Amino acid sequence: EAYFFWLPSYQRYLDMQQKAGSPNQLSGIAAVNSTPNLPASDKLREIVEACRSNFSRISVEVLALNLERFVSQEEGKGSAEGIDYALVRLQLKGDWQTIVAGFETLEETHPEINVQELTLADAGGEGLLQIYVRTEK
Repeated sequence: EAYFFWLPSYQRYLDMQQKAGSPNQLSGIAAVNSTPNLPASDKLREIVEACRSNFSRISVEVLALNLERFVSQEEGKGSAEGIDYALVRLQLKGDWQTIVAGFETLEETHPEINVQELTLADAGGEGLLQIYVRTEK
C-alpha cells in the first residue's frame, strides 16, 4: 500500500511563497476572502452525489461511500451563520492515476471540499473528504 496525505493549506502556502519570492514578502499579498461562498447544509447530499458522479464519469467504481462524522460548530457563539463540516470516506476501484486525478478535480471544482487522506492499494484506493457547509442558526 502507498499512503498520500494532502495538506491543501501547506500547498497553498508554498504556492504563495513561490509567487512572492520569500516569506517576508507575503505580507504584500492582498488578503483573500477567508469565507468562501459555502453551500447550505441541506445541499450536503447533492455534494456527496457529485463526488460519486465525478468518479463514475472517469471510470472509477465507487465501492462504498460512508459519512463518518458531521461536526457542528458550537451553539451560542453569537453568529447568525456557522460553518460545519462532514467527513466522507470513499472506497474506490480503479487505477491510481485516475483516482488521484479524480480527487484533484474535486478540490479544483468544489472549493468546499478538501481531501484529507488518500490511501492507494493494488486494486484501487480509499479517500477521506472534508466537506464544509454553511448552517443558519
